[in-house]
Amino acid sequence: FTPMAMIHHSCSVQFAAYLHCLVKPTNALYVAAVGGTRGRGDKASIMTSQDILKSNPFKKQIFAPQGDGIVKDTFVSVGTAISAWEHCEVSFGTIYAALVKPAGGTHVVLRAYGTILAPSARREMIRGAAEAYFAVFENKPLSKALQNLMSLHEDGATRRNEIVHGYVMSEPLMPGRKPSYFLVPSLFTSKKNKLHHQRSKYRFSTRELDNYCKCFEALSSRAMKFQQDLRAFYSSLPDDLREKFP
Repeated sequence: FTPMAMIHHSCSVQFAAYLHCLVKPTNALYVAAVGGTRGRGDKASIMTSQDILKSNPFKKQIFAPQGDGIVKDTFVSVGTAISAWEHCEVSFGTIYAALVKPAGGTHVVLRAYGTILAPSARREMIRGAAEAYFAVFENKPLSKALQNLMSLHEDGATRRNEIVHGYVMSEPLMPGRKPSYFLVPSLFTSKKNKLHHQRSKYRFSTRELDNYCKCFEALSSRAMKFQQDLRAFYSSLPDDLREKFP
């Protein structure tokens, strides 16, 4: 990307989310995974919820080969992905509450948890609570599952940050070529751009953004299921053991 050749389209995340309500009300059916054809819906191009997180889709940065012909589509996908991540954060908050107050009554815990703004700090809160919890109620399968969830959350938060702090721009316009839009890092984000602005380290089209959205949704569902399993495990314990929790 060359700064002078790009067209910057400023659009708020709130507007993108609003467009999502109008244009994409059934996101779960709409999203196609990376490598599929947008909206085609064939089985080969759509990942299932069972395997979409298996290889950690958040681990690597993506430089999309093809952009969007309609800029509104890109903005809609940005807002949808951001909304999906916030659902994910709520689900992880319920894990923290289940670790700290396994018997229930978690409103106060969640209020306190919500005052911590940095996702990295919230992850450390969950890890610290889990260390104390499993020291009393040993359960290696649940402990290992939580470690995996925290790893996915950490990598997913990196991709979320790239989405939130990027902006939508077009490739350099050439004679006879239509605009091709991507979400790219802003020019002052030095760590995300190569020297002399020759190329950004990532760029997303609707295909990548919609796939991240689906991955965020899958991670949120997995975190909520873990919280339910954690509470079910606690409920299965003898009363005298539950009383030992500090």
